[in-house]
Amino acid sequence: MRILHLIDPAVAGGGPCTLGLVATALSRSPQHRHDVLIIGTSAHLALAGRCGLEPLGRIGTPLNRPSLARNAMRKFLRAYESTSNTYDLLHAWTPGCGALAASVAGDRRVLTGPVIAHTGGRAGPLEIRRLQRRRVRMLCASPAVRGIFEAAGIDSSRLVVLAPAVDRNVIAFSDRLRLRARWGAHEKTFVVGLLGEPARWVDARAAVNAVSRIALGTKEVTVVLHPDSDGRSIAQQWLASLDMPDRLVVDEKIAEPWRIVPGLDAALFMNTAMNALPPAFHSRGRKPPGLFRALLSPSAGPSRLPNILPVLWAMAAGVPVIAELCEALHDIIDDGRTGLLFEPGDPNGAAQRILQLRDDTLAREAISTAAAARIDRSYNPDLFAARLGAAYAQCSPAEPPHQAATAGRGLLSRTMLMRSSRTDS
Repeated sequence: MRILHLIDPAVAGGGPCTLGLVATALSRSPQHRHDVLIIGTSAHLALAGRCGLEPLGRIGTPLNRPSLARNAMRKFLRAYESTSNTYDLLHAWTPGCGALAASVAGDRRVLTGPVIAHTGGRAGPLEIRRLQRRRVRMLCASPAVRGIFEAAGIDSSRLVVLAPAVDRNVIAFSDRLRLRARWGAHEKTFVVGLLGEPARWVDARAAVNAVSRIALGTKEVTVVLHPDSDGRSIAQQWLASLDMPDRLVVDEKIAEPWRIVPGLDAALFMNTAMNALPPAFHSRGRKPPGLFRALLSPSAGPSRLPNILPVLWAMAAGVPVIAELCEALHDIIDDGRTGLLFEPGDPNGAAQRILQLRDDTLAREAISTAAAARIDRSYNPDLFAARLGAAYAQCSPAEPPHQAATAGRGLLSRTMLMRSSRTDS
């Protein structure tokens, strides 16, 4: 089977962690022919390379909306398939790319997901309706994501929960001393990393707020984070006003958590910017009035569900996770055993959890061991690849033996792809 993977790194759930997941899945599925196309900017193309992918190229998206790139996508398919076989399957890894794939698929089959995080306005009503009309099969990274699409009216028979995976073999555990030296943290300093892609300013402020309460008690605690561009300077100025500028380290590599988790003593996962789902969401069998608009309209604001992959990376590295309670983590973290949870919007609760880990080495080691075992058991790459292969088989009947047509593969240059795209917004 020939598969074209479409990825939009600009949206929540499509960033570095998902790019790494795609690279892992493709390396474990050699029985299929895989090509990757980035829907985004040249910076996204470079990011994909750092995450282990070798994309054919990219297509620019007006206003960062993949669904508006239909003409460029059609040109790409005509140009590439004229020198090679037709793609059997278009696999889109985010809903926006799924809508784009559905609009140009023709006789090709379309698969979307696993959708890692709900992406607010980017997965708007028009995109969802396009997926409905095409009866696209959708893979959801968690029951919480599936519940959102059920509430939006997607037929539950086309929604399949497929948990993501992380490959702990790519974590360089030997980098601990190098990382801590870069952060200016010695071994007695308790280093907490705020995970995100990147973290929003409101999450960064909440994390620093919790750490500052500990630091004021003369405990040596440092937080490493990478807030969005608006929040970075604000976070630094705010800590400087508290006379604690050395408690904050800004490291862009935290957006690729497998590069930094070996240096952490704990991972902090804030969900402040992504308000908890309304109570009506938990009422199965009902579709509350206005929920579709509340979750999927452009005014919905930030994602209702966060990207859980950074949490999995921390757990795979044996780094205890301290997380703000949210729907997406119910199936991952068992409070007190595989991680620690605190109530939403409670900086005191977060600070207490950090202190609990800092002061109790035995508890920290027990959580680390249980978390790593949970990843090995439920979120390992081989299991993910097997389940993804089953999804491919279900969305495609048995096909005749593949006759590769590699001649002319190099005729489609990256320049040709760039010319077929629109100017980046």
